[in-house]
Amino acid sequence: MANKGIVVYAFMSADLWHFGHQEALRQAKELGDYLIVGVITNKGIKAYKREPVIPFKERLALVRHCDYVDLAVRQETVDPTDNIKKYKPSILVHGDDWNAGFVGADYMRSIGGKVILTQYYLHQSTTAIIGKIIRMAKICEITL
Repeated sequence: MANKGIVVYAFMSADLWHFGHQEALRQAKELGDYLIVGVITNKGIKAYKREPVIPFKERLALVRHCDYVDLAVRQETVDPTDNIKKYKPSILVHGDDWNAGFVGADYMRSIGGKVILTQYYLHQSTTAIIGKIIRMAKICEITL
């Protein structure tokens, strides 16, 4: 991406948008000048965990409208390699809830790019939100 300075690429599901998502993107943006975020498609997410609650187009729009994000793009799978090849970032970022060998990291290093783990926000997650909704539904005797 010519004339963008240091380009950072991050990727996420962005399901049930919460403060942890915003915090991850803030940290990623601080690493460079231009932040590209790959939003994983529903099919890509279902290949490694549960189906997302929020449809892909809405998740993409949520990320696109985050102030830290310069460009939000479709990512077909959990592996960001195709988008790294396309957008040529200097830095690949993910939360430290994954290890430094996360998918795409080896390719990024092989082309001379940096791989950085940012601090995962422990106080909120989509899984925790879903669990809380289920517990609250049981307390209120709501059938899910």
